[in-house]
Amino acid sequence: MTQHSIEHASFTIERTYSAPPPRVFAAWADPAAKRRWFVEDLTWKTLDYEFDFRVGGREHGRFQGEDGPVFINDTVYLDIVPDRRIAFAYSMSTDDGPFSASLVTVDFQPKGQGTKLVFTEQGAFFDGFDQPTMRQTGWGWLFDALDRALGETRD
Repeated sequence: MTQHSIEHASFTIERTYSAPPPRVFAAWADPAAKRRWFVEDLTWKTLDYEFDFRVGGREHGRFQGEDGPVFINDTVYLDIVPDRRIAFAYSMSTDDGPFSASLVTVDFQPKGQGTKLVFTEQGAFFDGFDQPTMRQTGWGWLFDALDRALGETRD
């Protein structure tokens, strides 16, 4: 019999960008912009990607590393306040089943002429397949990709 476990964790990542909140928010909201940093900047092969940015809208992607398993990301947008906040729930899985479920808020705070982005994830990680530190590292890579997409350097 397989042993099942669950680990609950929360983490926050803060990044500051010289771009104003509307521009940073647009990088999350515009399908072409989001695809640039969230999908295409990765070294993974994209097998499928759909994006419907609205309250109740969904985002779905299937990605594969070199000869590795297929990873599936399913997101539903719960709250959107333009240029200010995004709340979404997402799950990660492989063909073998789910390995995490999370609630995320992304807060776009004005900071001078720029933006302080505050990302908070509350996650449940199943059966030891993924760990909070791995997830936080993964989001760090994505925020580096966002940085490149915005064409600027972090503070």
